[in-house]
Amino acid sequence: MSSSTIFPQMPLTMELSIIVIAILYSMLTIFLQRKLSNPKKMRELQRKSKNLSKELNELVKSNAPHEKISEKQKELMPILSETMKVQFKSMIVVLPIFAIIYYVMLPHFFSTTLYVKFIGELNYTTLFFITVLLIGVTASVAILLYDKKKAAEEERVPEAPQKA
Repeated sequence: MSSSTIFPQMPLTMELSIIVIAILYSMLTIFLQRKLSNPKKMRELQRKSKNLSKELNELVKSNAPHEKISEKQKELMPILSETMKVQFKSMIVVLPIFAIIYYVMLPHFFSTTLYVKFIGELNYTTLFFITVLLIGVTASVAILLYDKKKAAEEERVPEAPQKA
């Protein structure tokens, strides 16, 4: 008995459909995360956080008075809190979309008894998840590199003074 009779193979059009859905989902979530997070503001918050953390570490290393260290920590906490809020806000939007696609849409349109021959036998949810994961990691690295480049450019060119 061959493995294709134990695990009936999914037609290529179904495989491609799942991959297209995963790509569209990934693109949508990247777009939404970028819109909801305001990358320029996030870079500014990260820059402030990095500078304050560096100052805080220097204070600790130099055995500065506890009050001075506490003051610097109080300065840092609102920035870290704001960063967390922005990240959480995008997750509140992205996770329900993932749940709808993964738990409602995919089971409705694709058979649970068909499998994709890959490294092993993969069903439609695993194919979707792996595709989203690969695209997500690749896009995250690309966005991280882009943001680092933009942050470096912003540090080199100070902003023009704003008119009142």
